[in-house]
Amino acid sequence: HINLDVTNVEKINLSSISDMDTCTIFGNIFSNAIESCLNSKEKKIIIYYKKLDRNVLFKVINSCDRVNVENNNFFSNKEDKYNHGYGLKSIALCARQNNALYKASFNDINNEFETSILFQNILH
Repeated sequence: HINLDVTNVEKINLSSISDMDTCTIFGNIFSNAIESCLNSKEKKIIIYYKKLDRNVLFKVINSCDRVNVENNNFFSNKEDKYNHGYGLKSIALCARQNNALYKASFNDINNEFETSILFQNILH
């Protein structure tokens, strides 16, 4: 029962990014968004991606009632910290390896978590 809004979507070729990195980035973002919604009062996910010159902006905004943040770093809310909490780190690492800018933020007014990745100079 999650409201999904896929908006401002353009067909984009991301073939310059390896399949493994693509799965790591998008799989972790979607998994985190779904899990956050399941634990939130409001349940919405907005997916947005768009060409910007030779760049691609990919953004996911999802409902999020609480975050675990220290020094602008987000951590898992799960009890088992040993086996969880690697998703955002994996996303950041893959983004860096692919010359992409990565940003995660929490809006405590709207109770929304936003994950943005700007893939730079990947379109011809």
